[in-house]
Amino acid sequence: MKSIIPALLFVAAGSAAAQQPAPDGTLIRAGIDTMAVFVINDTDTTRTGTVIDEISIVNSKWGRVLRRVYRSRDRVMGVRVDTLIDNSTTLAPVSIRSRPTGSYEFIDFVAGRATGWLLLANGDSVAVDAPIPGTVFSASSFDLVLRASPLSETWKVEVPSFLPSTRTVVMLTARVVAAEMVDGAPAWRIQADFAGTPVTFWVDRDSRRLVKQLMQIRPDLAILHMRTQLPPSTPRRIT
Repeated sequence: MKSIIPALLFVAAGSAAAQQPAPDGTLIRAGIDTMAVFVINDTDTTRTGTVIDEISIVNSKWGRVLRRVYRSRDRVMGVRVDTLIDNSTTLAPVSIRSRPTGSYEFIDFVAGRATGWLLLANGDSVAVDAPIPGTVFSASSFDLVLRASPLSETWKVEVPSFLPSTRTVVMLTARVVAAEMVDGAPAWRIQADFAGTPVTFWVDRDSRRLVKQLMQIRPDLAILHMRTQLPPSTPRRIT
């Protein structure tokens, strides 16, 4: 998810209330993005892997859906393949098929419930049968909800999201904190709290593509994703 050229910074009005999520899934374009993955350890930054993020809009037994296939191969985070299906317009969750290294998530969203099962890394199998009250999104599609939202200088949101690992609905929060230029194109910088983990997203203002993402694991350790045209097999080290 490239160096950033600072542009106009601003402070969102403190009195502005968080909005209810109202994503327009039609803003998300089909296509394939390749992201380089870097681990930032204090002052050392090393490329560790690649993410291939493929989005398509398809007709299915659930109607017209947005299908996202997310393939990650990383020396630190391991190998995973996620297939995420959401309603193409509302981004309401339909199904999750996630295969991180050594585990598995198989979840369907039907009639106000999330049902399925998890295979944990220790080999245990856990059933999933949780109520989904009202409007809830998949935590796995959190960035899509942000990218499909009516972003502006004062925009902030609270997104009720189903988190498979805890089998509960949690509130994920986000707000636009700056307008910047990334690789010569205007982007929104969005600061989010993902269940206690600070995550920053840079979203292209025109295409709504995710151009950069920074996940702060601890003060001296972060994981950076950057959109890149480098071949997946090409390692790179930044000093």
